[in-house]
Amino acid sequence: MLNLGAEYVWLDVLCLRQPGGRREDLRVDEWKVDVPTIGAVYRDVPVAGYFSGLGRPLSLQPSDFDSDRCWFRRAWTLQEIPEDMIIVGETFDDGTMGEEIRVEFCNKLASLQQMRRSDSVFDVLSQMQGRVSVNPVDKVAGLAYLLYSDYIPIYDGEQSEEDAWTALVNVMQHWSQMHFLFFYPKPGNGHKRWRPSWTQIMTERLPSNGGVRRSDRSTGGLRDTSYIDLYYGPCIDSCYVRGLADISSSGQCREGELVVKDNTGEIHRLKVVAGHAFPISDGCYTLLGSCRRQDPFWVAGRKGPDGFHKLSVFSLADISERGKLRVAEHYVEMVRN
Repeated sequence: MLNLGAEYVWLDVLCLRQPGGRREDLRVDEWKVDVPTIGAVYRDVPVAGYFSGLGRPLSLQPSDFDSDRCWFRRAWTLQEIPEDMIIVGETFDDGTMGEEIRVEFCNKLASLQQMRRSDSVFDVLSQMQGRVSVNPVDKVAGLAYLLYSDYIPIYDGEQSEEDAWTALVNVMQHWSQMHFLFFYPKPGNGHKRWRPSWTQIMTERLPSNGGVRRSDRSTGGLRDTSYIDLYYGPCIDSCYVRGLADISSSGQCREGELVVKDNTGEIHRLKVVAGHAFPISDGCYTLLGSCRRQDPFWVAGRKGPDGFHKLSVFSLADISERGKLRVAEHYVEMVRN
């Protein structure tokens, strides 16, 4: 490390009070703030990684990638990866690692670095799926910095994973929440229908980046101080969707039709597509759209006495036809149930 010009090194095992020591009561209080803010250590600074132990040359065996102690498998280490990382002890030319292991190592590292460059919430969550932690709730806590939340929930080791996930979603930036609303293809089966539960996040194949970027503040979405989930944006009432119910052709993008009557009585028919495997039954729906006119994404659902009930999502096949929907749109502030 000295050869790399390092003057100070931060080690969590030394800087955090560890379980089982003196003043366990003090550790619990300290961890409420210390644990979720660890991610700040790795922001905007060079990160050097020893993958075979501190001070040891890089040397891996095939079984190392399956070990729960492997850096690529641990939940907390996901937040440590920067876009560019210094690999300490790298000696690929000394024959200590076979070619297949070297390629696997480089591919895994490249995948993580691509995740950091991506704006997709689902890319981050997909990386967390295969990781392990001693306390299951740590997998949620380790996402706070990666998901660019406005605030960081305190760490509670006794909290359920679902409650911790709800607390994290409540403080996510709006563009992150919009990924769940517009790109997750089915209703949530937890506390809310508009976004997936933690169980769904950890057990299902997640969609890829849908195209909403961090800078897109106009996509929509509001949240009040009571954590009632609101959405402000384009809405189309009582339109008919058909042709997206058949999911027998696995892996293929389904094509259907959206039928809309505008306020003059004229009927518009637009081609729509669904790139997921969740069926959308033929029928009448209320649609929520993005405030960005160049976005083709729509959420199909139905209004209930307690707000909007999401059912699924689809896209316009031809974004140039978005203008046909303007005469049928109106802007609403609606509860996302």
